[in-house]
Amino acid sequence: MSHKLEEVLEVADQVSVLRDGHLIGTRPIAGLTKQEIVKMMIGRDARTMELGVLNINDADKVIEARHIGQAGTFDDVSFTLHKGEILGFYGLVGSGRTELAQILLGEARKDAGEVLINGVAADIHSMAESLYRYRMGYVSENRKEKGLILSA
Repeated sequence: MSHKLEEVLEVADQVSVLRDGHLIGTRPIAGLTKQEIVKMMIGRDARTMELGVLNINDADKVIEARHIGQAGTFDDVSFTLHKGEILGFYGLVGSGRTELAQILLGEARKDAGEVLINGVAADIHSMAESLYRYRMGYVSENRKEKGLILSA
């Protein structure tokens, strides 16, 4: 079972697609395209949309992370987010993406590096401070337990 369609097309002889607990179909791989498998998976043609071109100006840095590290998790993570960009962290459980986000929002301590917001060093101590002072929020994968900021 896999959602890595390139691997499926390379190693499988046939593919079966389940959607909402129902068998949608079984087809031989020979002649089957990635787009056809996606259509079976979602029930329609996948559409991509061009939303326009974003002109990035290096002076419009909103968040800059420099050499962020957390012992035993990751080290030397750097990135820049410019005005108008959308940034997402993706990775498997244990890859450090959640811990990095928690560092940026003051929910976890970093062992190395610095975070600048609008060009000024930021030392954020809580998610509430991140939200109210720096206007930076977080959508947790655990929304049930971490989705609200409540007063003490």
